[in-house]
Amino acid sequence: MLREVTLRYGEYDKTYPIEADSYYAAKMEALGKFLEEFKIPGKPFEYLTRKKGLIEITARSSVDRRTFSREGPQPQFYTEQVERLRKWIREGDLPETTKVKATKLLLRLGEVLGGQAL
Repeated sequence: MLREVTLRYGEYDKTYPIEADSYYAAKMEALGKFLEEFKIPGKPFEYLTRKKGLIEITARSSVDRRTFSREGPQPQFYTEQVERLRKWIREGDLPETTKVKATKLLLRLGEVLGGQAL
């Protein structure tokens, strides 16, 4: 997944697009590039462990998942759920009058959802 890692150290400020599976891996790779580019001594893991906080590191996904359109279940899902409910009511320990009323309501619901009688 593509991630954007921003690093700040004194007057140095740089953002790197990194392809990595985890934020940690993205930070390590970007930190290596940052240290090499600005000729800062040390190894990337040192700045994430012993020298933590010396270089400000911010990593985020380059794609905001909250903006993805989410598709709801297909109409078939709802009709299957109505069928399951009808079966559970039919086989359950409810009074007969309750079973009749519930089944009628579920049949009506099935008609509305599917556009046809179940």
